[in-house]
Amino acid sequence: MPDRDVASIRLWLRSGQGHAHFAGIGGVGMAGLAFLVGKAGFRVSGCDLVESRITAWLRANGIQVHSGHDAAHIDQSVTALIRTPAVRPDAPEVKRAREKGVPVYLRGAVLAALIEDRASIAVTGTHGKTTTSTFTAQLLSACGRDPSFCIGAEVAGPGVVAHAGRGKQIVVEADESDGTVALYRPETALLTNIEYDHMEHFGSEAEMEDCFRAFARAARRHVIWCADDPGLRRVMAGIGNGITYGLSENAHCRAAVEKMTADETTIRLWWRGADQGLFTCAAAGMHNAVNAAGAAAAAHLYGCSFDEIRDGFCELHLARRRFEQVCDLKGVRVISDYAHHPTEIRALIEVARMQPHRRIIAVFQPHRYTRTRALGPRFVPACAGADHLILAPVYPASEAPLDGGRIEDLHRHFEQAGARNVQLAGSLEDAWARARAVLQPGDLLLVIGAGDVEIIGQWAAAHLAG
Repeated sequence: MPDRDVASIRLWLRSGQGHAHFAGIGGVGMAGLAFLVGKAGFRVSGCDLVESRITAWLRANGIQVHSGHDAAHIDQSVTALIRTPAVRPDAPEVKRAREKGVPVYLRGAVLAALIEDRASIAVTGTHGKTTTSTFTAQLLSACGRDPSFCIGAEVAGPGVVAHAGRGKQIVVEADESDGTVALYRPETALLTNIEYDHMEHFGSEAEMEDCFRAFARAARRHVIWCADDPGLRRVMAGIGNGITYGLSENAHCRAAVEKMTADETTIRLWWRGADQGLFTCAAAGMHNAVNAAGAAAAAHLYGCSFDEIRDGFCELHLARRRFEQVCDLKGVRVISDYAHHPTEIRALIEVARMQPHRRIIAVFQPHRYTRTRALGPRFVPACAGADHLILAPVYPASEAPLDGGRIEDLHRHFEQAGARNVQLAGSLEDAWARARAVLQPGDLLLVIGAGDVEIIGQWAAAHLAG
């Protein structure tokens, strides 16, 4: 497909000149890519429907951002249009670009081409790729490498999703949602885990595994993968051993949790059987212990000593909306988190229950009708740790409603399982009203989901501050 033609994109990028327009530039993955393409010598512009911290950061870095979509954005100077999968192929800019013969490329294909000839570490997986890529970039930075990075979350301040470093390495989060992860040829491929997701693109779990298999096989130097994950064990069976990490006793970079509190985790690391001592970071949860081990393995393969990595652990911090504290006022603590898959929600609530709390009040906004329909029953046990659950309408992410995938369908799964204290909200405003009505001092409010549900955290902060 032309929009996935990495060879043509590579030639265009090597020219170092021209005007790239990004349709949907406000998304975290698009914004970081736009920033790096600008640093590669191109004039960059973009458009999106919503103003945000990210669009403000782009403008502060000299990138022109238009509000709304308009075919007029594709003027005579535009030499390439890059679109996110969230921007439909029949969007105004895309149609005009095709009419004018301007190449149209998918975001993932452009990022794959951008890193192909570099000392690149590309991180992918169903869960944990944002945290693992964030930790990897932070460890390399702490060890004095000053890597470039492009990560699908705000990681270094309001709106900051990318950095053009002076070092040789570049760390990127490789998104599997549209299948473009199969186009990558990174120097190092790091795979966190595999669990069926993105049913809007993959027709089966096997199809998704094939995509990750292609990514692993294309690595030019190293493949780092989590030995704890059964999906990865299946995928890697025919590829070779690579470098493994995780809690498994046979992992090359093995972690064992020595101590975990509500605010930090101390792990002992072994490298190829040799005890490297204790490492402490400010992130709770077994999943984050494993993510940190993966980042440590990558940093060590790129020349960082374990003494340097130990010091670097002190500087690790989670990206925005990864167990992000919005406020702690009047005895109520508000946490906002991007979790949207049952496995992620279960891990989130496990960490939440480690925090001081009287009750956990959770507002969950499912993401995509396809995911809600495919995984509906699995959300019930995933949310079981919440004392009071409010279900908000599904965030569609450009999908049309599907029978079986609406919020009423999900609520029915909870009813059939006999779950108590579960309410169905008609809107985000209704969800906040229901949460506000039950909040009491000592409660922990979780705002869960990958859509626009995070606004509830802002409403809660304003209400508690009043």
